[in-house]
Amino acid sequence: MVPMWSAFLVFGLVLSVGNTFYVLQGSYLESADVLLIYLILLRSILRTVAREMVSNDRSLLCLFSKWFIDAKVKRNMMRIWGGMVISILCSVVAWRVEVRRLDIFKNEYRYWMDSIPMSIWWLAPQFFLLGLMEGFAMNGLEGFATDDDHLSRSMKKFLLAINNFVVYGIGSALNILCIYSNMKLFLDTSNENESHLDLDLYYKYLAIYGTTLSFVYLVFISIVIYRDRDAAQVNQESINEESFNFF
Repeated sequence: MVPMWSAFLVFGLVLSVGNTFYVLQGSYLESADVLLIYLILLRSILRTVAREMVSNDRSLLCLFSKWFIDAKVKRNMMRIWGGMVISILCSVVAWRVEVRRLDIFKNEYRYWMDSIPMSIWWLAPQFFLLGLMEGFAMNGLEGFATDDDHLSRSMKKFLLAINNFVVYGIGSALNILCIYSNMKLFLDTSNENESHLDLDLYYKYLAIYGTTLSFVYLVFISIVIYRDRDAAQVNQESINEESFNFF
């Protein structure tokens, strides 16, 4: 469980960034007061759709996981990994959109609080991916907590709360620490007229961080899958040998 939680911190960090900086990013664009609510609704809809898809085993990752032994647990592991991959895509998309926003800002040379002549619908893909990520990943964590036979019944009662604490609580705290330790990425006060947020590097570093932890998590679940597969083969061979000796 600890390797899963440590790898899954990237999801909590991206989710915290989505709840704060994505909204702030949209506030600088045109018609933000009117259209930003539609992007938030889009995220909620995609989160619900993703949860329904993975609950009914209609996603591609769930189909792949059916090939594995102990399919329930492996299926949930694949859901979590799918959420992590989507979180990387979400950070990459947010990074490129922010690069474009800053290019327009620098070329137009306007006060940093003014709205930029850029449609807020440029943020739709990252809100789309954010909702998809949350639906995949949280469903996988909840399913893993309830379907793992190695966990005691008493531990399962608290596991969902622990998962939420790791994802939402520690993810938000990690986001705050990253902000305070990298203030130069967020605020440039060298010129009062040019003071503005530079989120592009933060999103870029977040994508790199997510890619690294996603690779670590993939190695972890690969070890678990093949270890269980080898154990199952050994058990089957011993059963066949006992049956042969009996006859």
